Amino acid sequence: MDWQYKHFTQEAVFSASRESLLEAARAVVAESFGPVEDSPDGFTARGRSGWHAATAKFRIEPAADGTKVAVELLVARAGLRSYMLADVGGFYDGHIRRWLTDIGQKLGQAPVSISRPSVGHGCLAGCVVYLVLGMALVVCAAPLDRLILLPRSVPLPGPAMLLASMIGFAAGIATFLYVRYPEAPIWKDVRQRLPNHRS
Repeated sequence: MDWQYKHFTQEAVFSASRESLLEAARAVVAESFGPVEDSPDGFTARGRSGWHAATAKFRIEPAADGTKVAVELLVARAGLRSYMLADVGGFYDGHIRRWLTDIGQKLGQAPVSISRPSVGHGCLAGCVVYLVLGMALVVCAAPLDRLILLPRSVPLPGPAMLLASMIGFAAGIATFLYVRYPEAPIWKDVRQRLPNHRS
């Protein structure tokens, strides 16, 4: 495990020439991230993302269906606000997907194929949201249930705790689906509110 950097990788295939894909990728990254330096197989850019220093390496190479762009984002674990062990909400994977989507828009086409976050990544994000939100709501709901149910001597959990658990579970499921299928039309409003989103 790399304790200095967290690594994120994704790739997409476009039916475009290497030169046009390279030009579109450079333009997208220069606009939204930072200065670009050429490398033999693509380019490298350095900038900040989510309060962490980051380096993006773009490799562009031929593929069976067109031209493939492979992105590796190295994010410094130590940031201004915290030390990152995991990208729980899928922020950095989402950042790379937005780059790939914007590259497709510059080329005037959708990618032929794009890698998708793993089921495990979605499960981790959903479980963390369920545990954190569910516990926070249960802490608030327990006293409410005691106030409502104490005269009747009904044992906990009561309706407020049940509702808190259901809200936490629904939020966990929604988080899993967002991380696993971020480009689904249902998430359009969510994506527009995310940092680094451009219309």
